[in-house]
Amino acid sequence: GFVALASSGEQAAVVADRQLLWVGTDARTQVIDRGLLVLPVQSTSTVTYLRFGNQEAGSDSIRRWDSGTGARTTLLSGAVGLAAVGPDELIATRDTDTAVEVFRSNSLGELEQVAEVPGSATGGSSVGRVLTLGSTSYLDLSVGAETSLVRVDLHGDHSDVPVKGWAQLLLEGVDGDGTVLVSGRRTVESTSESIGVVAPNGDGFEERATAGATGLNLIHEGTIYLTTRDGEDGELTVRTVRSSGETDGETLYTGYQLAGATWPTDNGATQSTLRSRAALIAQQQSQ
Repeated sequence: GFVALASSGEQAAVVADRQLLWVGTDARTQVIDRGLLVLPVQSTSTVTYLRFGNQEAGSDSIRRWDSGTGARTTLLSGAVGLAAVGPDELIATRDTDTAVEVFRSNSLGELEQVAEVPGSATGGSSVGRVLTLGSTSYLDLSVGAETSLVRVDLHGDHSDVPVKGWAQLLLEGVDGDGTVLVSGRRTVESTSESIGVVAPNGDGFEERATAGATGLNLIHEGTIYLTTRDGEDGELTVRTVRSSGETDGETLYTGYQLAGATWPTDNGATQSTLRSRAALIAQQQSQ
């Protein structure tokens, strides 16, 4: 079978009554759930979805429905977000007064907390990118004016937050061995951007280069490719530096910037989208 979304025929009720439907192989239709908005995130013989209850973020929930039994289970409630990062593999977030809690699905299909990003998230949190390579997912998560890098071990006990509380942080990519490339500014007073890595078994950020500003940055087979500019009138430069060892780099071109690569720029990693009320509002405001 497959899932479908439907709205009430009454114009006034369209926003208040969205339905998530299951259409079986016999064309029989069942109502899985209804709410302000119901977004399917993963669908097999069970459907895992995000339900917005009403106008308040705290009324949201992550639920699962079984097509065989028709049973509906609430996995997590509150101001929650959800992403599917692999077959039967989920990552979820929940905003609280003191932190953003990060969850992953376990072997029982339940959501268990594996990390926490400190900071009041009463105004909502946001996730820029979600990259998954092998059994690890990486996400840049913003709370208030600070952004952190979260690393989620999908099968083990090694989830952590190796980069915390930067004024500006971008998850640039991940190398084939799990080395993560990030760039940004540690504080609002920082006069230059820092570009560096988090090693697969490392517990923190290792700076590899700095620049007044950067463009597209890539990592591949242990080499970081940078687009940099120093000063408002500085010339664009494409240069390289190794992701470990000596930080002496090499200038490849001046007056040019990176626009892409001849290799898959995510090095085998897959991208996912974390859906949440805050993400939906941000998307609407940008249109």
